[in-house]
Amino acid sequence: MSVTLLTNARKRAALERQRANTLNYDDLLQLTARVLRSNAHVHRALREKYRWLFVDEFQDTDPVQAEIIFLLAGVETTGEGADWRSVPLRPGALFVVGDPKQSIYRFRRADIDIYNVVRARLMEPNCGDVLPMTTNFRSVPALCDWANDVFCNKFPSEPTAHSPRFAPLEANRMALKSVPSGVFTLTIPASVEQKDVPLAEAELIAHYIRSEVDGERRSFGDFLILTRKRKNLGSYVAALEALHIPAEVSGAGAFGASPEVGQLAVLLRVLSDPQDSTSLVGLLRGPLFGISDQDLFAFRQAGGWFSIFSDIVCEPVSSALTSLRQMFRWTRLLPAGAAIERILEHTGYLALAATTPGGVEAGDLLHAIDRVRQVTESGHSLADAASALEADAETAGDVESLPLEPGRSDVVRVMNLHKAKGLEAPVVFLADPCGGPWRRVNARVSRDGASAKGYFCIKRKKGDHGETVIAAPADWTQYEAEEHVYLDAEEQRLLYVAGTRARDQLVVGRWAKGSGRGTPAWNAFDPFLNGATELPVAGTATAPAAQPVDLSARANMQAYVARFAAHKRARLASWSATSVTAAARHIAEIAGSAEGESDDPTRALIGGTPSHRADAGMAWGSLIHGLLEHAMRHKEATREDLTRLAMWLTFEQPELRSVIDEAVRTVEVFSRSELWQRASGSEHAAEVPFQFAETETSLLAGVIDLVFKHGDSWEIVDYKTDIDLGEELAARRYAYQLAAYQEALASCGVPNSRASIWPVRAAALISP
Repeated sequence: MSVTLLTNARKRAALERQRANTLNYDDLLQLTARVLRSNAHVHRALREKYRWLFVDEFQDTDPVQAEIIFLLAGVETTGEGADWRSVPLRPGALFVVGDPKQSIYRFRRADIDIYNVVRARLMEPNCGDVLPMTTNFRSVPALCDWANDVFCNKFPSEPTAHSPRFAPLEANRMALKSVPSGVFTLTIPASVEQKDVPLAEAELIAHYIRSEVDGERRSFGDFLILTRKRKNLGSYVAALEALHIPAEVSGAGAFGASPEVGQLAVLLRVLSDPQDSTSLVGLLRGPLFGISDQDLFAFRQAGGWFSIFSDIVCEPVSSALTSLRQMFRWTRLLPAGAAIERILEHTGYLALAATTPGGVEAGDLLHAIDRVRQVTESGHSLADAASALEADAETAGDVESLPLEPGRSDVVRVMNLHKAKGLEAPVVFLADPCGGPWRRVNARVSRDGASAKGYFCIKRKKGDHGETVIAAPADWTQYEAEEHVYLDAEEQRLLYVAGTRARDQLVVGRWAKGSGRGTPAWNAFDPFLNGATELPVAGTATAPAAQPVDLSARANMQAYVARFAAHKRARLASWSATSVTAAARHIAEIAGSAEGESDDPTRALIGGTPSHRADAGMAWGSLIHGLLEHAMRHKEATREDLTRLAMWLTFEQPELRSVIDEAVRTVEVFSRSELWQRASGSEHAAEVPFQFAETETSLLAGVIDLVFKHGDSWEIVDYKTDIDLGEELAARRYAYQLAAYQEALASCGVPNSRASIWPVRAAALISP
């Protein structure tokens, strides 16, 4: 019954997305893989476009992503049933970098099985090479030696189905004498109750960071605090902020699960339907208004009714309804995003959210405003926006919370371990020693062969760490045991990630009483901490005194003048960039003016008489240039190929559709010229974009239409599609452009080249 319900729900959701003409991330992956398997034309086109693939962090790749990668790097497949695990790879098409010891995203389908399959494929004869990389450029030797001691027995000597082999780290970076390095411990006394361990440890960490920064030995950006779970992240951020230490928290929760975002969704419900009494009561009782049940009851007894248009005077409810009526008017007069921004500013709710640890809740509210704007700008209502926010709450794990000011560098970063992979810091704290995860198995996925099979068990939570099984497949005990093997191996990889983030100092948090009733976070490191030094923490660190702020009119004017001056300085360009075409056009206009000629790019010379036509101007020139570039790159291109390409190139200029045949004929005539034959016979012939420093403060950029090597010399050709000039006039007017192209080629080591203009409408070559 449960499987049928879930399957039908999945189909219904897919049909609803199809009806709305939208795709989610999984749809993008699944449909891309499907079209690569089933459509030979699309597969061939994408293989030719993406001839080489470089994939970093491959251990984080899931099966569908791996299939897409291998189909793009493979030879042409045949039919829907093509299996990426057996498709032959094109030589040199795929370069993969990955560390299986950092494969920690099994819950996202990126498990060690996929890595092993790909590695085995690359080790096949005539397929590729597997090269080990063991040099560590991050950590000092003491940390590399410690990691080798810890993990030499936690990973097998030879790879297995669920675990990679051990590979010792070879340190490349030496320690500095000016800063302490190595492994340290931070021990919380046994007298501290288990529930208070995070608070006590957070205070010690904050004091240490404050003293290091005040002593000018470190900066805030040198510190990274990691926990196994995100539950207590707020405690560590709060301790940092108490000492005025800037912090950025990541992985603290899901955007949709934010209580502030939930309250905003309720507000949108009320503003979209003023008669929704249930939502209105919930809003009035919430943090936006904070009205008690007694006051709500008194309002109702006084004859009030729960609508924002109720006119019964009974404080404080009547004042709240007055505010809501004003908000209602804003949503009718302003765009939805602007109205919500004004409401959050008017109520102070955004400012209140900014006081949360790391400002995460304020970041969620700003994200929610963007979400509302996205929904309403697509033609939907405020009620639809509320539904979107509520849907985000139901899929809480899909979108992570963002800090209020993402991207800041000089801040202490605080995050759970899964967010830290790929990151590093000079000093890393492994914090919250009692906050280890409780591993439970609810599903088992087996990917043997071309298809995957899944088994899942439905359980009900019982107490803090207990569960009651409601439904399970046959032989669930066996599947559960098999999955535990994978999870146990992944636990070692998680510890490996934790132990290899530090550059100079790794500080492991401990509680003197042990793990207590919880699950230990870092106890696996205890046998290797006997020689570690206890971190010296000064208990006298204090927050810097608050500086008084001058809010006088004079100070405000001085600040305004300073900002204006800084803005004026910022607008002065330190570099300028010019294109060769623009400079050449300017010179040509001057020359044309002096000679009494017009250089209007929208006019063609037809029989010596200027005439406005579709087959003239910049759009026509871009079409011809695109066709010529394609014809030179794909010498086997047919007239039909060029016509299809021209249809695509004129997608946004439908007025050119009438002259596509003429454009294709122009290219065909050009392809019979002596110049084209010489270029086609060259091993190196291509369109070449370039940019180089013309002076110390100016860049010159452009695109050479055609560069090819003929014999021992290089030739530069510039196409002109709307001129029919004599040789003398063309040489004079475009001398600067050709000289710039020669200078660009000379900067690449080709000092002597011949540059010429080819008027595509005329079957003649004009040289300077």
